[in-house]
Amino acid sequence: MFSSLPNVHPFLVHFPVALFPMALLLDLSLVAGFRHLWVDRAALLGLGASALSSLASAVSGKVAADALTPTLNEGAVAAVGSHGDWAFATVVLFFVVALLRVEASWRDRKSSSPRLNRARLLALPLALVAEYCLLATAGRGGDLVYRHGVGVVSGP
Repeated sequence: MFSSLPNVHPFLVHFPVALFPMALLLDLSLVAGFRHLWVDRAALLGLGASALSSLASAVSGKVAADALTPTLNEGAVAAVGSHGDWAFATVVLFFVVALLRVEASWRDRKSSSPRLNRARLLALPLALVAEYCLLATAGRGGDLVYRHGVGVVSGP
C-alpha cells in the first residue's frame, strides 16, 4: 500500500514542525496581553503534542538512519549524523518547554486567566531556542533529501 514510503519518518516529521510554531505563537499572544484560559490550554496542548510527536519523529528517524546508513556515501552519513544531533537537542528542548508550561499552567489553575509567572517567562525564551533548533533540524533533513537523495527512490 505505501511502497513509496520506506519508513514513517517522513510522515511523522510534519507534526512537530506544524504544532510547535502554532503553540509558540499562542504563548507569545499570552505575553502580549491576550490572556484567555483557552489560549493557555491550547498552547499547552500544542507544546505537549509537539514534544511527543518530536520524540516519535526522532525515534523513527533513528530507525530509518540505521536502515539507510550502510547504503550512503561518507558525506551523506555525516549529514545524517548532524541531523540526528540537532533532532536530539530539539526533542530535549521541546520536553523542557512543555514541562515548564505544565508548571506555569499548574500555578494558574485557580486563576480565571493566565498570569506571567516565572515558569511561563522562562519557557518562552527556551521555546524560541527550541524553534531555532527545529528549523535547523528541518533544514538538515531537507538537505538530506534534496541534496543527498537520502530516502528517495528513483523513478522507473
